[in-house]
Amino acid sequence: MIVKECLLKNFRNYEDIVFKFSEQETIFCGSNGSGKTNILEALYVLSGIKSFRVSGDEALVRWGQDSYYISAQVQTEQILSKLEIGYSLRDKKKKVKKDDTEVNSLGSYFGSLICVALYPGDIQLIEGAPELRRKYFDRIISTIDHDYLATINEMRKILKIRSALLKQNKSRESFYHWDQLLAEKFVIVTEKRKSFFSEYIPLFHYLYQ
Repeated sequence: MIVKECLLKNFRNYEDIVFKFSEQETIFCGSNGSGKTNILEALYVLSGIKSFRVSGDEALVRWGQDSYYISAQVQTEQILSKLEIGYSLRDKKKKVKKDDTEVNSLGSYFGSLICVALYPGDIQLIEGAPELRRKYFDRIISTIDHDYLATINEMRKILKIRSALLKQNKSRESFYHWDQLLAEKFVIVTEKRKSFFSEYIPLFHYLYQ
């Protein structure tokens, strides 16, 4: 998988610029604050829809502008794909495209560009709350298993409905159907997590040594 080039418009400190990358190695050189990490962040956003530095998209829009746009040409073996992401501050909406076609299911998009980012904030995966670790591994597993992502999204919808029922002080019987559905989804998620870790735990142990 090779990123041939990347276009940034009103992303962080970049107004309108195209970066072309080597098929071997690319090294960014520049003074502090010149925007080296911003290039890597843009590629990561194309890969996983979200930034590894901030939770929202507002901070990614260049000062004084109302939107950002990122696109890249990505070659996998002999196939050249075009990936695009745009975000509007006014509408608070993000649009994702692959090969000029809007993506309605993120499950079909994940894996189009696979990035691994090493960032100082990653220490929170060890020191932070368990929820951070769950989210981190959920994103990794979703990249290689689109059914897992769909199940996670279904779980979130069920939990949202269940929370709404709790606020309405509904009777215990009202929760039975949703509890059953939630249990079924959670069994699938748990089994997929166990399968993932059974494959990678030996590697984690080796690297930890």
